[in-house]
Amino acid sequence: MTKSKRAHRRVVVAVAGLLTLAACSSDPPRGETLAGLANEAIVPAFAQLADSTTSLQKAMVTLCELPSEQNLADAIEALAATSWAWAYSEPMWAGPVEARNSYDVIDGQLATGPGGLGLIESQISVNGALDQITEPDCAELTRVSTLIADEADAVFEAWTVSWNGGAGYVDGLATSDGDDLDMIVNDSLVLLEAMADDEIGVAVGAAFETATLDVIDEGPAGLGTSDMRGHVAGLRAIFLGSGSSGTGSGLSLLLDDTTTATLTRQFDRAEAALDAVGSPLKAEIENSLQAVGEVRDSLIEIQVTISTEVVSQLGVTVGFADADGDTGS
Repeated sequence: MTKSKRAHRRVVVAVAGLLTLAACSSDPPRGETLAGLANEAIVPAFAQLADSTTSLQKAMVTLCELPSEQNLADAIEALAATSWAWAYSEPMWAGPVEARNSYDVIDGQLATGPGGLGLIESQISVNGALDQITEPDCAELTRVSTLIADEADAVFEAWTVSWNGGAGYVDGLATSDGDDLDMIVNDSLVLLEAMADDEIGVAVGAAFETATLDVIDEGPAGLGTSDMRGHVAGLRAIFLGSGSSGTGSGLSLLLDDTTTATLTRQFDRAEAALDAVGSPLKAEIENSLQAVGEVRDSLIEIQVTISTEVVSQLGVTVGFADADGDTGS
């Protein structure tokens, strides 16, 4: 898996001097829009995350109780599914995930030492893992996977059942001032820049003079490309909806037809570009530079549309360093 973009997010969203771009003549019903988006895309995303982390926890227990190549393969598959679901949810972290610092548990960025999905990946995805996993390792794998599953359950319950002693977080959105809408759009822009410039751009030398693969924080399971697909799918759900067609809902309900059509074409391009890139991502950057460059170009294209047309039409307050959509190069 690749680490979340949380650290990058915290730097750029906190820049001084927020820039407010003009809204359309009639301000959108921000709270109602957020509530609709949450019910359509965000709550199902965290339900999927909770399900996948539960499956991962069960896979860890099974692997430790009955070590076999098949159970190891099943555990690696469960890890990949959880990592994808976590990546998919990243544009939706405004609210409970941010408030709970859930990424500290799920990514494993704990003060007590390594943990989270990264620790599990380092244990089960290396060559000869089946022979190397000891009884203490199994105890740690079970403990960490349980922590992850419990945290994912807590996030889902915060959205749907109870938040801060009241009803679920989603229930308060319809009557809110819509600040989470600003955060979702800002987070989306941060995520796009992180993928396009801070990861791919630096890795291929497009954003800086010297290329370096070290910026691609990809573990032994080689999930970098899969995680990027999850990010793009999550972004698409936010802006175009999560239905079978993936268009005509989400925040596009507040956008004009031209912008919706543009985003649809751009997300189609990004998904097709990612489909042409294999795994692990580091190897693809070395061996399929043109295909990876197409991914970067497609992500920049989406970022420009969101940072200009979408921001303007939604009346979003942007605290993003690249608010004009002018990425690294």
